[in-house]
Amino acid sequence: MTTDSFPRQYARTRRFSLGEPRDLRISPDHSTVFFARSKSGSDPVTCLWACDLDTGRERLIVDPSELNAKSERSDAERAVRERLRESAEGITSYDTDHGCTTAVFTVSGSVFRVDLATGELTAVEVGAGAFDPRLSPDGQRLAVVTGTTFKVVSIAAPQTPLIELSSDSADTRWGVAEFIAAEEMGRMRGHWWSPDGTQLLLARVDNSPVSEWSLSDPAQPWARHQSMKYP
Repeated sequence: MTTDSFPRQYARTRRFSLGEPRDLRISPDHSTVFFARSKSGSDPVTCLWACDLDTGRERLIVDPSELNAKSERSDAERAVRERLRESAEGITSYDTDHGCTTAVFTVSGSVFRVDLATGELTAVEVGAGAFDPRLSPDGQRLAVVTGTTFKVVSIAAPQTPLIELSSDSADTRWGVAEFIAAEEMGRMRGHWWSPDGTQLLLARVDNSPVSEWSLSDPAQPWARHQSMKYP
């Protein structure tokens, strides 16, 4: 029997993080727990699962490798992945309605909605570069950041936003966490539904007073420098 060396195991399992259940949610009737997890300790694609708490039987709900998602991740999503040291692909986070009957998630910047009982999957057309989709408690509306725009849409007709807030300058953003909150306080979110779904708490971030720095990559000295706001 041959065993891989520790460095090889560490690399193959991406710091022993693959195959680990995450983002656990229990249904209101306490019958089912939903979670994200890859199929094995060496599979980098995270899927959405359900586990029946009476029988212990697991059920695969969504395998994102079967989706035809071709959009690109937004800058905000890439920043969150870097802060969380996220190395897995697929469904790395998701949100559900209050009753845990439906869930939404992004894959490659596209939003998808899934019926958690049947596994029926629907693309929610809100635009490219979608980030941090959040369902209203009744599951009928969706709050999401797309590029530099914050939207609230009806699940039934997502192409026509109910609310649309666009940044009025390169330094302002709606619905995302400010740098200090995300980097130092562990808060990655910038919008929240009220428990009854009638209101939204929404962050508006203005970085205009913050100094701008130019960062170069020593490993790629030929690449253009990156400008970023840093307090």
